[in-house]
Amino acid sequence: RAERVAKALEVGPQGLDLATRLALLSDPVALSRLHEQVWAQHNAAWIDVWRASISNDPHAPLLPLHPENQGQPTLAGA
Repeated sequence: RAERVAKALEVGPQGLDLATRLALLSDPVALSRLHEQVWAQHNAAWIDVWRASISNDPHAPLLPLHPENQGQPTLAGA
């Protein structure tokens, strides 16, 4: 698992073979670790592909990377 994540970080999304890509997508823990490390390391290869995917899909919802503080949600009837 750690080796797959390290390889994915090193080669970027374009450098992954189909088997490794499928293994990452099928392993929620590895995918979560990859996601965390991409953002923690500001991995340009992955972030650039993500940004390009947004511009290629005009219907993609854009959520702020740093949501505004909207306070704590409340429970109904509490």
